[in-house]
Amino acid sequence: MSSLYSTVYKKIWGYQVIDKDEEQQQDLQHPPRMLGRHYDSTTGAFGLVHPYLGWALAVLLAVALVANQRSFEQYINQDCQKQLSSYSPLLEGLNMHSPVIRVNGSLDWPSPYRGPPSPEVDAAWNRISIIRPLDIPLTRDEFLRLDSDPETAVKNAPEDGGQYFLVPQSTHHFHCLNLLRKSTHFKFDYYDAFDPDFTKNRAMFEMHLDHCVEILRQFIMCHVDVGVVTSHWVEGRSKPWPNFNTEHVCRDYEQVLEWTERHQLPEHTPLMPMKPAGVAEMSSPP
Repeated sequence: MSSLYSTVYKKIWGYQVIDKDEEQQQDLQHPPRMLGRHYDSTTGAFGLVHPYLGWALAVLLAVALVANQRSFEQYINQDCQKQLSSYSPLLEGLNMHSPVIRVNGSLDWPSPYRGPPSPEVDAAWNRISIIRPLDIPLTRDEFLRLDSDPETAVKNAPEDGGQYFLVPQSTHHFHCLNLLRKSTHFKFDYYDAFDPDFTKNRAMFEMHLDHCVEILRQFIMCHVDVGVVTSHWVEGRSKPWPNFNTEHVCRDYEQVLEWTERHQLPEHTPLMPMKPAGVAEMSSPP
């Protein structure tokens, strides 16, 4: 029975049960051992052997566990990025991180992307809104996950690799925002006649306008679209025509809007409350 138990225990757990008599005989054949020490059979004294071996093993184990945890967290994060996005070849080559960033919403924050027109401001915007075609060797099947018509799809010149012509979706967003930044004087006179946002204090209005573009710029960077834009050859046109009809994994905006509408204060509530007397005040705007 003992032999059967030993066999089963060894197969299930990977350990072997040692009989008591057998253990005693092994003790006579082999000197006793302790962690970090060995027994000197001639003197009967314990000598010190690798006294820090246990600590070293513990440190190595801790380092391995930390490294493994980070690898696991990176894998989970990468998988979540893919689950929450439509297909994009950028996600295959990027080890995406999700940093927590506090948006700077101060009205007069001196961002390099705002201020009067200048070569410095234009250079900052050009860096994020003008990107050369991507060097991504996409297969036909991978292209079909982005676009339905590979036959008319534009490809880079053979000397440039011959890949499908792809540009980052995010640069298109920044291009549109940059165009708004540069074109804000259009329709100004019309709204200036009645819109309360168009204050007669021109310095405050310009600061407000820069602030709005800056908030949107930070938002787009925070929620950067990792998709790509394909292009096609179109009859009668000599230049590639981009296909901006791309898929996205989106939050249901109508659901959010309906929820906020249901949770509004009554209809005649002022859009801004009046400042009560004696309230605590900040020394300056945030």
